[in-house]
Amino acid sequence: MARPVEAMLALSIICAVLGCNTQSEDDRTSRDRPKQTYKEELLTANGADYTIVKDEHLRRVKRVVNVLLPAPITETDLRKTAFAIHNQYPDYERTFILYWLPSMEVEGMAWATTHFNPSLKVVIQGMSVDEEESVKQTALKADAVGRWLDHTPYIGGAIVIESEGDRLFLVRRFADGSGELRWEVRETQFDGRRGFDPVVPRPDKTFYVIAADGSLEIWDEQGLFSKALPIQ
Repeated sequence: MARPVEAMLALSIICAVLGCNTQSEDDRTSRDRPKQTYKEELLTANGADYTIVKDEHLRRVKRVVNVLLPAPITETDLRKTAFAIHNQYPDYERTFILYWLPSMEVEGMAWATTHFNPSLKVVIQGMSVDEEESVKQTALKADAVGRWLDHTPYIGGAIVIESEGDRLFLVRRFADGSGELRWEVRETQFDGRRGFDPVVPRPDKTFYVIAADGSLEIWDEQGLFSKALPIQ
């Protein structure tokens, strides 16, 4: 029977020749697992620019990516962007990618999602590129104080403040073609900026303020909750 010292020496020689990995599977998983990262670099996938603002990883099971787009893109470009992001770590079982636009609050409801669960499913929850162009053309026909695009998912469309004689009306035209809402507003001042209050208070207590950059801020009793971008 080999003595302990001789046995240990023999094992050392075998490990030196064949290589031994004494690290546990848990240790390897901890070492190899990508950390949560926050990127602010502008990336491009097949012509579509995007910025990854948060990238979370759970072992090799799930990855969640928050993406900021400079503007709406087509479903085709969404698919290309999704595969570009997915292929950074293709061995994850599931990858969930959410997209926001500049006027939206990241972590709120996303403009679109491309989830690999495990196969890809593309969902545009806000205005599509075609819908945006359609509501723009309709809004530009009105005699208006201002025109804006509201990208709030499922209720997005154009917001137009129209003038009729000495009266002002705020009109919300929905991008899905379901119709419009219209109510009279009066011009006010809000912290030195131009504001508009409904003549008959709305149930949601909303009022509107034009920001210095030309965007339309939507406020309620809790504060600023949404912003619409000016139609150029």
